[in-house]
Amino acid sequence: MQFETVSDSGELAARELLLNDLVKVQPGRYQYHASDDWASVCVRLVIDDYLAAEVVWTYW
Repeated sequence: MQFETVSDSGELAARELLLNDLVKVQPGRYQYHASDDWASVCVRLVIDDYLAAEVVWTYW
């Protein structure tokens, strides 16, 4: 998905956003969700429907 933003100074910038559905690698065992926007990448994962984690990398 791509959208445009306008800064406080009036500068127009195109941004891209990547959204994935929950990917079930092994149903009931391992699944993850990844999203990428203009400021960060976020990966959420669930192992054995019990342990969950979230990792975020920022571009700044």
